[in-house]
Amino acid sequence: MKNKLVVSIIIVVGILICSFLYFYFEKPVLKLKDELTAEINTDRKIYEYILGVEKGLIITKNHKIDTTKTGYINVEIKVQNIVKRVFKKKIKILVQDTISPTILGPEAITITAGEEADLLKDVSVVDNSNENIKATVLGDYDFNKAGNYNLKYVASDSSHNKSERDFVLIVNKKTIVKNNIKESKNVREGYPYYIKINRKLNVVYVYEAEEGEYKKLVKVFVCSTGAQTPLGIYSTQNKYVWRLLVGDSYGQYATRITGHILFHSVPYERQSKDSLKYWLYNRLGNKDSLGCVRLTVEDAKWIYDNCPLGTKVEIYDSNDLGGVQKPSAQKIDVNDPRKNWDPTDPDLANPWR
Repeated sequence: MKNKLVVSIIIVVGILICSFLYFYFEKPVLKLKDELTAEINTDRKIYEYILGVEKGLIITKNHKIDTTKTGYINVEIKVQNIVKRVFKKKIKILVQDTISPTILGPEAITITAGEEADLLKDVSVVDNSNENIKATVLGDYDFNKAGNYNLKYVASDSSHNKSERDFVLIVNKKTIVKNNIKESKNVREGYPYYIKINRKLNVVYVYEAEEGEYKKLVKVFVCSTGAQTPLGIYSTQNKYVWRLLVGDSYGQYATRITGHILFHSVPYERQSKDSLKYWLYNRLGNKDSLGCVRLTVEDAKWIYDNCPLGTKVEIYDSNDLGGVQKPSAQKIDVNDPRKNWDPTDPDLANPWR
């Protein structure tokens, strides 16, 4: 009887030892995703690449992976089996850059023939690699020859991702600018007004005919011009109640001065009077546009309603306000519930009325 008991104990102990040894040496199976890649400078963690573990448990914390440089990185993952024996598994993750740079810059640059212009002055390049990338200009142009030149900004990162963006260089014919209103041209039949824009001080003057000359000042508007607002004398060409502007925004009561340069209201986020970009409205009186002449709705509408196509518009630079006080626009409080409406808009639905 004792012998049978001893044999039974030996068998049980043997089974236990064999079972322990089996589980001790049994390796967990770590299941990984098929694609072990990460985009440069993104937040990625170890567990994002693991589908699961068979016959074991992950004991490595779900820490971030270093994605600041491209190339392969080794990541060590620790797992333990059923008897808590730890195994180490190394995987390679490829950090790559597959995203092209984003080029930010004006869609149109306007100069007068004979002027020099830095076409990259207002251009910047943003990239997920955080590299300092400079754009270049692709295409032929001549600063001395009037015309429209269709060009491209081009930029590439160190991973050879390339971006292009179209823009137009408008070279206007050289015009002699007369800053003295007494020297302005004689009155033209059918054109009651002559408009002058002091680009430097951001003021618009409207003159009415008197004694055969446009010399009676009847309106003074505050405005915002920009780096591409051209000097010269032009004739208005088109009118639009609403006009699509650069950057998917809209302007009310637009009147084309020349090329891509227009009078228009402060931009709206959509073609709706309750979507005013009020922070730009508060910038009226400063050089703040790409090149168009921004006005309040009231002033843009006055030009739209009263100045026929062909009205002369003279753009010049001067430190002289011409004996008038520079007007200003109402400031809109960011907390005001009416902030998305132009305070001067005559629309009956305007909450400012």
